Amino acid sequence: MNPTSPKRSLGRPALSMPDPIPDTSENVAQAILSTPPKVPKDWQFLKLKGQKSA
Repeated sequence: MNPTSPKRSLGRPALSMPDPIPDTSENVAQAILSTPPKVPKDWQFLKLKGQKSA
């Protein structure tokens, strides 16, 4: 490795934060808690679990 070469940063780049929700935290919590839970077949990690990586 050449000592004059620029250093690479390690790890993944940081993700940007989403815009804040323009509502009170009580209303956000009520909306989250009042939605029905997902059906197990809707979870993405369960769909990917059945697939084998190449």
